[in-house]
Order: sequence, then C-alpha cells, then structure tokens
Amino acid sequence: LLIKNYFKSQQKFKKAFKYNPSSAAFGLATIYARNDNPFYNIDSAYRYVLLSETSFSLASDKKKLKWAKYGWSKNGIDSLKVVVSSQFYSVAKKKHSVSAYTAFILKHPWSIELSVATDTRDSIAFVQTVNMNNSASYDAFMQKYPASRYAALAKNKFYDSQYTEHTKGDSLELYLSFLDLFPENPRGIDA
Repeated sequence: LLIKNYFKSQQKFKKAFKYNPSSAAFGLATIYARNDNPFYNIDSAYRYVLLSETSFSLASDKKKLKWAKYGWSKNGIDSLKVVVSSQFYSVAKKKHSVSAYTAFILKHPWSIELSVATDTRDSIAFVQTVNMNNSASYDAFMQKYPASRYAALAKNKFYDSQYTEHTKGDSLELYLSFLDLFPENPRGIDA
C-alpha cells in the first residue's frame, strides 16, 4: 500500500483474509476507500471496515502489536470508518433527499456529519410537510421526527391546521364539535 501497488496489495489481502480477517479486511477497506485506484468502491470499503472492526478482538495481541505500525489498531479502524462515512455523506449530500440522509443516518451513527445530516434531513422533511400543509402531514412529521428541532413548530402548525380543517364551515356545530374532539388544542379559545 505504501508504494501504491493496489493490484498486488489487493491480492495479498484477499489471500491473507482466511488467516488474518481483521487486518486483511482493514487493508482491503483502505484500498477501496482510496479514490486514486481502480478498486475504489465505498460500499466495499464500508463492508470491509465493519468486518475489520467486528473481527479485531479475535486477533492475538502479538498480531495487534506487530501490525499496529501499519495503522491496523482500534483507533486506525475507527478513523477509517469515519473516512468511509464521510464519503457516504458526500453521496447523500449530492442526492439531497430525505431518503438519502435517512439511509446515511441509519448506517453511520458514528459519523462526524451525523448532526448535520440529521438537521438537513429534518429540514427537507419539514419543507415537504409545510408544502402539504394539513394536520395529517404535521402529525406524521411529529411522529417520525420527535427529536427534530422543527418538532415544536410542526406541533403549532398541526394545531392550526386541525382548527382550520375542522371549522371550515364556520358554524356553531363545527366549533362545538371541535371543542369536544380536540380539547387539548390551544385554538380551543378561538373556537
């Protein structure tokens, strides 16, 4: 890897995988995470870095000490995980959709971009909710993203929409019905 002979490195790591799964997986993840070679593939990098992490404890202390100088250590694996996650964040950012950010958040809870991805996802979802502008959409948003920084605003909009939807006919019966059906709604004072 130091001389960037990725073909030979990949062959050696694949051969070593049977006997040294964690260190070989770390080497393969390193190759797949680098975009300066024909093997660049973040899905493979993700798969192998997780394999390296889960099999790390199975390696002997002697091997851990011997190969630590090549970056294969608990910290090295964690660092590579962060690098790979950042590459996935870039992909999610290019797609810029609720589903892309949600997938990223679920698969990369250790990522340094987690809070930014969560805020961005919530923001996109809230804009979509506002565009629908009905009590069902606000309720769905609050159920799906209860910890969102937009949750309080969604709750206010939910109450407003609930009031508007139920009292559209502007009759005494509708206002009384609203008060009976939704006693917790702060717009009850208006009704």
